[in-house]
Amino acid sequence: MNHFPDRALIERIGQCYQKLSGKPLPGPDNVADRAWWLHDKAPYSLLAHDGGDDPHFIYANECALRCFKYSREEMLRLPSRLSAAGSEQQERQQMLDGLTNSGIVSGYSGVRTTRQGESFKIYNGVIWQLKNEDGVLWGQGALFWLSPYDDEVGMSLNAE
Repeated sequence: MNHFPDRALIERIGQCYQKLSGKPLPGPDNVADRAWWLHDKAPYSLLAHDGGDDPHFIYANECALRCFKYSREEMLRLPSRLSAAGSEQQERQQMLDGLTNSGIVSGYSGVRTTRQGESFKIYNGVIWQLKNEDGVLWGQGALFWLSPYDDEVGMSLNAE
């Protein structure tokens, strides 16, 4: 088993996703260390931000770090609102506001911005509330793909 500081957080993010969606985060069934796979090998971005007034990222997997072109340390200092292109801010906020009723929103596509200000398209996004056992909101999780043809059904997974 690989040791890394985000293991417990990834497991909590995954539990919240499964509670709301009824299924685990996309990944191979036969992987020996699921949390490590989600962190290091997942072919999609997995992120989370805290529940503050101006939420900051608290987690980003390796795929997300490559997409946004931030180091882990830089990403964890970033307000999550700055990850969306300026033209996408209102749509992003409306989607986040919609989580209040359902707890999970899927099928989202949009434009995101790298550290250098370059835009890139995201597809088949899912955003969900992160709540503790008592139902207290502590943040939001998100995943997205870089191709409209990738999703949890269509991707080919290899357990590496």
